[in-house]
Amino acid sequence: MPHVSIWSILVIACTTIGCSSGPVAPVLSDSRLYDNATEGFRILIPEGWVQISSSMLPPGKLDGEIFLVRYNLTTSEMGATFQVVCLDDKDSLNLEAHHTESSFRVVKWDISEGRQPITINGVPAERMVYTAQADNRATTKIVTCFRKNGRVYSLIGVFWSNDENAKQQIERAIGDIIWEA
Repeated sequence: MPHVSIWSILVIACTTIGCSSGPVAPVLSDSRLYDNATEGFRILIPEGWVQISSSMLPPGKLDGEIFLVRYNLTTSEMGATFQVVCLDDKDSLNLEAHHTESSFRVVKWDISEGRQPITINGVPAERMVYTAQADNRATTKIVTCFRKNGRVYSLIGVFWSNDENAKQQIERAIGDIIWEA
């Protein structure tokens, strides 16, 4: 009979039973429907977009901006990104200024279209468009924000400014958001 050490038994027990009860990330999905029942919305994602990350918001107060989901698309112009982020809503929150801050490898975004109130599927929102130079190319960031239940949900699309296909697909995804009553 082979000699079995106590360490071998512990390793087998930990892998079989599990040693951690920490948080578990949601499973990535190839589904065209992103459904976040916890936050109360769903989005129809255009075909060809690939989910590369997903998370769940913790209950209670949020410590800054937290992303919920990110999708990438490979296009003829090198690609595009679409993501949803969330932060606590505050009276002092200036969304237009907040989204000029560093993101997507850009130090500071320039406002090209200031905050405009819009309605998507009967729900009020705000839309802003930003531009910047990234990798020596003009880059566009479209941000659509919804204020719900003390939080702000920002749907953000980033693409090379000359990539009309990516822009249309991002706008289609944003237009397809449905909020639960």
